[in-house]
Amino acid sequence: VELHHHLDGSARADTLIELSTKNNIPLDADNLKKNINNVTNLVDFLDIFDQFLPVFQGDLSAIERIAFEAVEDAYRSNVCYFETRICPHLLLPGTVVGSGNCQSGGGCCVHEVIDAVLDGLTRGQEEYGVVSRLILAVLRGKCDWIVSTARLLRHYRHNSMIVGMDVAGNENMPWSQEESAAIKDLVSTARSYKFGITIHAGEQGIAANIVHGLDVLKADRIGHGYALFKDESLVERCVNDQVHFEYCPISSSTLSSLDIETFASPNNPILLGKEMGVNFSLSCDDAIFFGPLQNSLDICVNQLGFNAQDIKRVNLNAAKASFLNVDDKNALIRHVNKMPTV
Repeated sequence: VELHHHLDGSARADTLIELSTKNNIPLDADNLKKNINNVTNLVDFLDIFDQFLPVFQGDLSAIERIAFEAVEDAYRSNVCYFETRICPHLLLPGTVVGSGNCQSGGGCCVHEVIDAVLDGLTRGQEEYGVVSRLILAVLRGKCDWIVSTARLLRHYRHNSMIVGMDVAGNENMPWSQEESAAIKDLVSTARSYKFGITIHAGEQGIAANIVHGLDVLKADRIGHGYALFKDESLVERCVNDQVHFEYCPISSSTLSSLDIETFASPNNPILLGKEMGVNFSLSCDDAIFFGPLQNSLDICVNQLGFNAQDIKRVNLNAAKASFLNVDDKNALIRHVNKMPTV
């Protein structure tokens, strides 16, 4: 069971290369594969997105295909359920990520982007039996996108395939009055229509960002949240309240979010989370860079000493923290409980 999966960061490299040829968009295949396999910091990571996003931005058939292939990849990795997330505005033609410009051109609309993703996920479930749901993300600093996403949640409030919202981007950016008001309306809309809320916080920021996510943004889950262990009282609160954290071992290690010298370090936040009873799950984050979920499970087994019972507990945590409706969540929990511990 996987909860923290970015769809645009999980397209297959071979698919991107094929689409670049089809759409006559320049993409250096050798350079792409070299870069995705050697990313070491957040700046380079975002710049690589700028290299390949234009290949499928505004191409609805390509977006549908990438969503379908994400389900296929989940099936091959023995994932029975996953929640993937997109910022639909980033998939509009001409949007730039790494530059910080984030301007988008004309072409298709956000509803068409979302519908293409849903079509791909549905087709994947029909073919492979893997259940998936979609989370709509907003980026810090983009007030117009935040306002638009509130409208999107209202529009899709009866669509059971869309289950939540996410706030991503630069968590250390000061909150302007305009952005605070927009986020307040978005959170209110999400709450009123029973959407789950997950927030990127404490990834490369401070523990106070986690508190802001919980108290101001009313998050049900925290994406990453490794800064938790810099505040003992916050650890106690989150353990007592069983706040769920979405850990992404390989991406966070690669992008230096864990703030440790080696992954096997005894102060690795993921290991501390296990030892202190934090409620967390494991995810790949962006599969094109960091591989499928199984890779993240393997590194925790091989370098942090996770055993089979630990892995089952992580999956059960994920099932319980999923944004599924009550009946579907209970069915998923029963399924995970039946999984053998080997």
